[in-house]
Amino acid sequence: MKIIQLDSIDSTNQYIKENFQSLNHLDVITTRNQTSGKGRRVNTWFSNQDSLTFSVLLKDSINHLNISLLPLLMAKVLHKIISHHSNDVYIKWPNDIYIQDKKISGILIESIHQTKTCAIIIGVGINLNNIEFPNDIRENVLSLKQITNNTFSHDALLKEIFNELKSSLHQLNDNTKIIIDYCNQYHLLNNEEITYEENQEIKNAKCLKINNDGNLLIKDDNKTISLISGIVNKIRIH
Repeated sequence: MKIIQLDSIDSTNQYIKENFQSLNHLDVITTRNQTSGKGRRVNTWFSNQDSLTFSVLLKDSINHLNISLLPLLMAKVLHKIISHHSNDVYIKWPNDIYIQDKKISGILIESIHQTKTCAIIIGVGINLNNIEFPNDIRENVLSLKQITNNTFSHDALLKEIFNELKSSLHQLNDNTKIIIDYCNQYHLLNNEEITYEENQEIKNAKCLKINNDGNLLIKDDNKTISLISGIVNKIRIH
């Protein structure tokens, strides 16, 4: 396993997709200039030289892991490390990290399939030393530097995250309750009024908790619903 620093690339996830056969388990691809970063649901992910952008390749024994909980495990890892540097850090199901109700980090999990799943890619973007953002996202994001007034080492934070991930992967096998309990403890949405999408319609509900299977339990019109995926947002009262 090694950390590979690239000067410029369209997407660290895409690089791994194209080169995974020559890469090893837990190899990390990182760059200071990602030109076409991706988020969930074909969204783009803004990053520049001040962001920490990287992807990790999982190849060994992945068919024995509870991959459905990988986004929450990675959220747990990021929450734990970012909390070393800032207070009031929260997890937003299924794969974002928030501070002060604004996004500081996002996760994108992708699979590589041949006859079966043969590799998993964990893509991560963190707003690290950014002081400016594009107008269309400026009101919804923050960086660690903006919060702490400190400048952070990309390499040092990446190593912190990588070491925590490496030591935590076993939880996908035998300690999944640890993942769920941790994420519920720091979940931004628990007991909050939220919006969610059903049949292309935006609806209101109350968020209950993250279930043991990693789904989100919500209550809508006295009916409990389990969300497998989707975009949920806290209703902000102005």
